[in-house]
This record gives sequence, C-alpha cells and structure tokens, in this order.
Amino acid sequence: MRNWLRNWFRPAFHSHECRERFFAIASAAGKPRGLRWLSVEPNGEPTFAHDTRGQLHALLPLIVSFEPISGSYMEDVPAARIPRPILALFRHERRTWTTDGRSIFNLTAIQAVEMLGWRVIVA
Repeated sequence: MRNWLRNWFRPAFHSHECRERFFAIASAAGKPRGLRWLSVEPNGEPTFAHDTRGQLHALLPLIVSFEPISGSYMEDVPAARIPRPILALFRHERRTWTTDGRSIFNLTAIQAVEMLGWRVIVA
C-alpha cells in the first residue's frame, strides 16, 4: 500500500499546477514574518493520514528557502537565509490532490499527525 499511495501522490505534486498552487498560497500567507519565500524542494517521502472525518491527507517534507524582506526586522539576521524544513499539507478531494497552502514548521510528520489528532496510514 505504501508504494501505491506514494506513486499515486507523486505525479500530483510534481505537476506544475499543484506545486505552484501550494507555493503561491503558502508564500502569500506572510509566515514567517519578515521573510519572503523563494523556493520549495521535496525533502523525502510523504506521510499519509486520515483526519477525524476520514479525509485522506499527504504531509510532504519540503525544504523552503527564504530571503528577508527589505526593511523588516529579519533583514540583518544571518539565519533568515538558511533553508528550513517544513511539512506541506495536501488533501485528496474528488479524485485529485489539492492544497490550501498550509505548512507546518518544526515538527516531523508523525508529530504533526499526532498534534492534529489524525491517524497515520503510511509513514
């Protein structure tokens, strides 16, 4: 089941539309403050989980690169330019994968699933 789910999800994320949709929404959210999103790159395999209603989600580890926004308090912080790991959340809806740009910082996929109260299907 693990390979089947991953093979089912992989083309969706690697499609220009899905990846660009995630990037556009997540980068427009203004988090973290003072930083502009530059790029996202996959950083491992997705973890799949069901939420409390039974909807299927994929938590994909990514590396996001930032640059400080000119004039922000982050402009002189050297660590602001260090690429950071995040989890990008995708959900399966009507035979396709979609996203609302939600990202989780500083947690592993298993920690995020526990925090959200979801149930892991494939890690």
